[in-house]
Amino acid sequence: MLRPRLARNCNVSLLTNRRNDLYPQVYHYARKTFSSKDSNVKSVAVLGAGISGLTAAFYLAKKAPGLPVTIYDSSPRVGGWLRTRNIDTNRGRVEFESGPRTIRPFGDAFLVTTDMIAKLGIGDRQLLMTGRSAASRRRYIYYPDKLTCVPTGIVNWDFSDPLFSGVFTGIIGEPFRPGRSKEVTDEAVASWVSRRVHPNVAQNMVGAMLHGIYAGDVDQLSMRTLFPELWRREGAHGSIIRSFFNFTAVKKYPASDWRLRKELVPLIRWHLNQYKKENATMVSFIGGMEVLTRALKAYLGGASNIRFRLKTPVKSLVKKHSSIQVHTTNNTPPTEFSHVISTLPAPITSSILPVPIPPLSTVESVTVQVVNLYFQNPNLVPVRGFGYLIPKTVARELNPEQGLGVIFDSETSLPTEFGDIWSDAPVEAPGTKLTVMMGGHYWKGRTTYPNDKEALQNAQSLIQRHLGIVDYPAVMQVSTQVNAIPQYTVGHHDRMAFGHELLKMYFNGKLAVAGSSYSGVGINDCTRSAYEVVRDLLEAGKPGSLKEEDWTGLHKFSGEEELLSIPIKEFSQSM
Repeated sequence: MLRPRLARNCNVSLLTNRRNDLYPQVYHYARKTFSSKDSNVKSVAVLGAGISGLTAAFYLAKKAPGLPVTIYDSSPRVGGWLRTRNIDTNRGRVEFESGPRTIRPFGDAFLVTTDMIAKLGIGDRQLLMTGRSAASRRRYIYYPDKLTCVPTGIVNWDFSDPLFSGVFTGIIGEPFRPGRSKEVTDEAVASWVSRRVHPNVAQNMVGAMLHGIYAGDVDQLSMRTLFPELWRREGAHGSIIRSFFNFTAVKKYPASDWRLRKELVPLIRWHLNQYKKENATMVSFIGGMEVLTRALKAYLGGASNIRFRLKTPVKSLVKKHSSIQVHTTNNTPPTEFSHVISTLPAPITSSILPVPIPPLSTVESVTVQVVNLYFQNPNLVPVRGFGYLIPKTVARELNPEQGLGVIFDSETSLPTEFGDIWSDAPVEAPGTKLTVMMGGHYWKGRTTYPNDKEALQNAQSLIQRHLGIVDYPAVMQVSTQVNAIPQYTVGHHDRMAFGHELLKMYFNGKLAVAGSSYSGVGINDCTRSAYEVVRDLLEAGKPGSLKEEDWTGLHKFSGEEELLSIPIKEFSQSM
């Protein structure tokens, strides 16, 4: 049995085994064999080689090893926004992440990511941040002119601090406030939180949080899409707090989430237990987040039914009677596929269709500029923790750079104690490492952005004002990620329901979409959407599964969400 090895004097856990990557003695897979002889699925094109596209191809390779699959991407590399760069210095290597740097080991969507990690044999390259770590216990918000720690337990909050104004009275009064009208089908997050709790909580605390996840505007983002569980609870009980006192012998749970648990938990229960045992709050990889996408590419490269066509932009899709032609910009003849999965951003997907799909065309995205900084002095940051976020309520003179937040990357780096375990691991050079994020919804409508020199100056100005750091970085990197993060604005759910009907009408179950444009921007959200699209494709038309024409990737937005009544005991034992 493998046991996690703990670094001395740090709260990081490393699952390691030099003999077996995949723990074969405890891991078994139930495999369903797919045969194209009895199916209309004869070949599949996957558009996009980011995490969503790679996940879709991975499960096609696993579940249908004889099915021809071609992956298209305009880039010469795979991974999309997941990008790790290691820079050698005279003090050691410095690892920069320009995209996501951690995975949250919670929720049903994480089951898919865990399943892939296990099947790829990279479980022992995981770096687990435990609940005891500073990065897990301390997160800050800069408001109105200082860093304020947001403790993990509400009993530790200082309600006299301006940041927490309205929290106590808002929570006490929540059960007595009226629920929303049945005619309301969606609402801005700020409006909902203001109505149920307090406007200060909406703008300062929730607004800061959404800057960190979506780089978005709390006054524009959809409550129904971002927080579906809270939306459901208010609709059913009129109050969030009252809903928790509605004691019954069953739990109402979305059917799609329950199905995911039933499919995957039996396969990965050992791994889930390890996360619980270590009290893991964040997961990263020794060698950076690209460890995941590199492993996916290596696996797919060795699969006989998978073909990569990188540096091959897709120009258009043409619907034929029983197939779809994929036309590229490389002046090569079009290729026909029985089915297509597009993980491209929704507006790009719409633009290559014979008839644009307005609900897809109107999915907005924001641009984020990421500045990675490394300083040789290890004691620059005045506080320890994961980092801090900046709500839009901060005075403009205190945030003229339009910063979204700063991550203290040194807190989540590989400790030097692990150097004897992984000789190829990028043990961090001693020093301070930060990531500054700017732009997002502040830059809506812009077509030009600060160049690298200006971005570096902006980042230095911001951390000098907020953290008192005046040192010049020894190593730096600027990444401007144009239209990187989709924005689920008010009405997103209904627009996607309409998109489902249009895709169904025009393509009759031959084209489906997946990825960050629809149901979540995190790694777990993307892997889940890709997994479900593949599963539904291979099972479409079978008893208890989707009708073939309903295969669009958006069917869950259509109609009322199905809720199951799960016995409490069964539910508590399901994870």
